[in-house]
Amino acid sequence: MLLLIAGFISAAGLVWGFIYSLSWPSTLALVLKMIFRDFIALALLSAFIFYQTANRLLLSTSATGQREKVEFAYAFDVAVNAFWPLFLTLYLGLLPLAALVVRRNWASLFLGNSLFLLALGQYVYVTYLGYSALPFVARAELFLAPLLPLVVGWVLSLLGLNVARWALETYFGRPW
Repeated sequence: MLLLIAGFISAAGLVWGFIYSLSWPSTLALVLKMIFRDFIALALLSAFIFYQTANRLLLSTSATGQREKVEFAYAFDVAVNAFWPLFLTLYLGLLPLAALVVRRNWASLFLGNSLFLLALGQYVYVTYLGYSALPFVARAELFLAPLLPLVVGWVLSLLGLNVARWALETYFGRPW
């Protein structure tokens, strides 16, 4: 799955580079940034945090008295799988909407910020599903806790912070 997603990210990066009229070296740098920073580094960081959380706080003791542990490889796999819907929403879903969500009006702000809320919410939910599938992880619903600050942040961002515009300016130096 890692290589498959990296391949799709590469294709999306090429399209974004074409849309923003980037040079080939800049497009290659964009693709590498998307793969190594956005995907792999995020997956490693997320896997480490959830791996530590699960093993320190959420394990239940089995009937035999043994405590099973979540393996880091499993945590990394969950993080990689959770990236897929985020990728579809932000890297591909934002493509046809980019010119619309960067406008300076409330509808664009709402749409762009809602896309980011949806993508991050999907990441959290798929992560929760990955850990709730393990019978020895008790209270896996605690992995849904990031949804509350995400929703609060989304509501606050509707006061004027266009997250999509900020993200595109950060990536490309201009919103559109």
